Amino acid sequence: MQNPEFNQKMKRIIEQSQRMYLADAAPRIAAVQAAYAEWLAGRVERAAAAESIYSHVHAMKGVALTIHFEPMHVICEALIELLQERKLEEASSLVGELPARLVECKGIAEGNGNGE
Repeated sequence: MQNPEFNQKMKRIIEQSQRMYLADAAPRIAAVQAAYAEWLAGRVERAAAAESIYSHVHAMKGVALTIHFEPMHVICEALIELLQERKLEEASSLVGELPARLVECKGIAEGNGNGE
């Protein structure tokens, strides 16, 4: 049995969570891109870059699927897999795609608030 009041409350919670996620994700993406660029330039060790990238990507992945941001969940999952396989050099295209996935998530949030 569906409860309209409960459904509305859940929709508001998801919408609020989406707004918070979008605000948090932009600086995380910038940090991921900076860590990757620093590693490519030889200014930081591979392990330090991978750890920083992993930390930010893992945080973004954690809630993305729950709040209907599947595009971000998918790319973060792929990045984590590469990092776990120690294939940092293969992460370039995924790191570069993060801003576009964030734009997709903004579209989901602006569409109907819940990604459905």
